Amino acid sequence: MLKAMDLDTNPIDRHFLLLNIVTETYRLRANPKMAEVCLRVAQTHLAEFPQLLPFLNQEFPDRLLQVPTFQHYATVLVERDRFSEAIQVCEAAIGFGLQDGTKGGYKGRIERIKKKQQQKMITSDHSCDD
Repeated sequence: MLKAMDLDTNPIDRHFLLLNIVTETYRLRANPKMAEVCLRVAQTHLAEFPQLLPFLNQEFPDRLLQVPTFQHYATVLVERDRFSEAIQVCEAAIGFGLQDGTKGGYKGRIERIKKKQQQKMITSDHSCDD
């Protein structure tokens, strides 16, 4: 699939190619190389998403679009303590009108990320005191 990223294709196929790569590498993210590929391809997918979205809306009208790349990317960023970037990813998803399949949606995800960020700051402050 990674080799196919360099091939020209239609926007729908491109979207699903990037989505599938992110999904597979996310599943294998315990392997540092797979986590890096996940981050890199997720960045590519998000960068291209504004150009892909009109084609997706045309192909799948009247559907509430769920694009797991956004939540996977945000999760990996949080796992690396890159909280601000994770929040930006969630805000981008909200801007596109996407859902993440959870009750609280991306707004709830942002709140959970902020809590983790606060907890990390508290624990790192305490570790400095030791």
